[in-house]
Amino acid sequence: MREGRRGSLLSRKRYYIMLLSLLMLFIVVGFPMTAGPVNRIAKWPGSEPEKVDQNDESEKNDTKIIDVNVSLNESEFAALQRLSIDFTMKHPEIKAELVNLPAARTYEHLKQSALLGEAPDIMLLNNSWVTEFAASGFLKNVDSMFAGETFSDVPAGLLQPLKWNGYLWGVPKDADPLVTVWSAMLIKEAGGSSLPRNWGEFESLVQAIGAIDSRRAALPQWAAFNPDSLEQLLIWASSFQGPDGDPVNMTSFPKKQRELVHGLDAMRSKGMLMESTDSTRLLDSLLKGNLLSAVLPLSQLYSNWPAYAGKLIVQNQNPDQPLWLNGRSFALSAKTKWPDEAKAWVEYVTDPQKQQIAFKGFGKLPARKSVYGVNGLDPISPTLHKRLGLLSKVRMDAAWQQQYSQNGQLWSRWLNGEVNADELLGEWQ
Repeated sequence: MREGRRGSLLSRKRYYIMLLSLLMLFIVVGFPMTAGPVNRIAKWPGSEPEKVDQNDESEKNDTKIIDVNVSLNESEFAALQRLSIDFTMKHPEIKAELVNLPAARTYEHLKQSALLGEAPDIMLLNNSWVTEFAASGFLKNVDSMFAGETFSDVPAGLLQPLKWNGYLWGVPKDADPLVTVWSAMLIKEAGGSSLPRNWGEFESLVQAIGAIDSRRAALPQWAAFNPDSLEQLLIWASSFQGPDGDPVNMTSFPKKQRELVHGLDAMRSKGMLMESTDSTRLLDSLLKGNLLSAVLPLSQLYSNWPAYAGKLIVQNQNPDQPLWLNGRSFALSAKTKWPDEAKAWVEYVTDPQKQQIAFKGFGKLPARKSVYGVNGLDPISPTLHKRLGLLSKVRMDAAWQQQYSQNGQLWSRWLNGEVNADELLGEWQ
């Protein structure tokens, strides 16, 4: 009997244990389900992460960045920046980043950058630098890139310095010819009616002015030069040579200008030459009769020619005499990763309509023949722009710029009195 009761008690204990287990299981699992869903993820205490638009990100990755180096005055640079912004609005996949370099350092900076393989995609070069850069392998030839009508619309004189090895290496932007300007007041006072054609006539003019102005507290100075601009000497000297006076021809200078250099040497020793880098000061001196002659950029005269007419006389008007065109061109780096994009930008900013607008704003001659059909474009000389088509007899080869730099240093030393006329002529390259 006792064994039967003991077995019955064990069975009851097992039963109670099973019930207790089921109750605990219900509490753990079943009760939360009856209470409804619970968010078990802790809320982020900080700011919400920025949502990234995948389409915008892909567009940024597709944008082509082209680097453009130029050397312009503040107004011109601001205008180019506006043009570049307009271009990007029309071509959002291309963005140009512009850098404005100091004029005095531009040549060396661009040359050094190219030597290091770090040249910008697009460079604005003086036309006299293009052949050297092309021969050094710094540039990409643009003959096959631009449409034929682009270059057929460019005056031949602006294309000539861009040609090397049978190809073109730049796209002309504009030209700002340098010309010899005379004080009409002084010439009229001396009884003259025409400009001197040779050194002898110049000396006669100077003597006549000196005789009339002998009672002045200070005699006017006869010529002005910038020590850092050899082209001013070459252009001023070419004024006395007629059609043969090509200022680009440096090698003939010692032979043809010996008398002139000795005459300038005498004038320098008497203090009759003005040294100045300020073209505004030179213009003011010419207008007031304190200076007989100087070399100025044509753009400086265009800005206010109605007020200058009758007070200034512009030489270099002989239609057969080559001008110092002072042209600038956009060139593409040989290392550019985006040649098509660079081409599109250059085409946009050198469009004939935009060149016409730039002329009205800054006075630099457009590099497109089609622009000159507009009336009133050239207030000084109706035919001056045609001389952009004259070809120089002297080619600006790859060594020309180095030769110019060496002669320029020699010229600066002469102005400073470090060498005399014979030494200048003897060391001339």
